[in-house]
Formats: sequence, C-alpha cells, structure tokens
Amino acid sequence: MLGLHDPRTTTVSGSIRLDGQELVGAGEPLLRGVRGGRAALVLQDALTSLSPFHGVGAQLAETYRLHHPRAGRAEARRRAAEMLDRVGIPSARLRDHPHRFSGGTRQRVVIAMALMNEPRLLIADEPTTALDARVQRQVLDLPGELQCEHGTAVLLVSHDLGVVAGTTDRTLVLRDGSEVESAPTGELLAAPRAPYTRALVGAALRTDSVPGSGRGALIAAPGRRCSPFVRLRGRGSTR
Repeated sequence: MLGLHDPRTTTVSGSIRLDGQELVGAGEPLLRGVRGGRAALVLQDALTSLSPFHGVGAQLAETYRLHHPRAGRAEARRRAAEMLDRVGIPSARLRDHPHRFSGGTRQRVVIAMALMNEPRLLIADEPTTALDARVQRQVLDLPGELQCEHGTAVLLVSHDLGVVAGTTDRTLVLRDGSEVESAPTGELLAAPRAPYTRALVGAALRTDSVPGSGRGALIAAPGRRCSPFVRLRGRGSTR
C-alpha cells in the first residue's frame, strides 16, 4: 500500500478492503487519498518519521494541506496547534524541531500527525518499543483516548504480549506471515489453541499471579469504551 516494493520482483496477491473499497491493485490517485487520509501509520522510531529540517508544526500543517488543498496556511497551522494540544503538547512548541523533544514526546507528535486528517484506520507498528515503561503507557493510552472522538479503528502490530493484553480487543497471531490463530484477546491469552500461541504466551513475562497455579497470567484489559467504526479485511501474501 505504501508502494515501497519493486513490482518487477514482487508479486502481491489477496485482498485488502477499507470501508468496502478494494485497495490491492488500486491506482496511485486513490492510494494517495488513503495514505495519511483515511488510513495513517505510526512507526516504531519517531525520529526517522520526522524531518530534522523543519519545525513539527510545519510538518503537521503539510500533512493537513495535502488532503485539504483549499486550506490556507493559517487554517493548517490552527489544526496543527489543536492536534498537538490534544496529545498533551503545548502549541507554543509548534516551531520546535524534532531533536528538541524527548523520545516519548516525539512519538506523541507522530500520533498527532497521524490523526491530523481524522483517519478511519490508524496502524501502529511497534510504536513503543524504544520507550521506557512509563512513557510507553502514556503513548499507548493516546489512541484509545482519541478513538471515540474521531471514530478511528486502531490496528496494533506488536511482539509484546503485555502491550497486546492491555490495549486490544481482538488479537491475530502471525507466524512467517501466515495466520496462526485469531480470537478476542482475553480468550486467546487465557486459553490459546495453537501450539505456537501457547509457546508465545508461556514465554511472556508474567506479573499477575493466579492463586494455586504457581505461575502468573497475562490479563487482558476490560472491554474498550468504543467499537471501531471501520472494518478492514485483508488476506494474501507478498513474495
């Protein structure tokens, strides 16, 4: 979907639908409207997601104007200030460059950028791997806090079952790019069916003890306050 593959050496098969619209094989004009608009991406390393040459406000404003070509600079700047405020960053820091922010605050900037155009789908790919536990919790709480307001579905990619247990409603386990098991998060962690999933759960760091078991358990978070408003279906392979 990002167009990073070489079509001469790569074959993409299967189907990806966003709000019922097929994206595999779609033309570039359609995909440009999806990227950063209807769907947004938050990557692991916020520093490499931001330009070191421009203030964060200018970068957020650019994201907005790409999808709102009639918007003026003042409107885009107001929108950037609003989104920074919603992720807990004072608008006075609009002109600051990325190197002046801590790792956790930079990730907040990237989340603000991803939400600039109120996407239907937010893909968070290992968004907290490089952060300490306290900052990790703050960053992970942001998409959930903003989910109701924007009606955004969140797709979290993570190897950390503790993060998965605390933030997701449903979990899909992959191995070598293929589906192993899918179930509501609480059910999957409490009673995994596939041997591979059982091995993953068994290897996870456990902090909540189960009386009489002599071991801990991963405890899934209570049900989320909001249900996603978008359905994304995609199965296939990339070779």
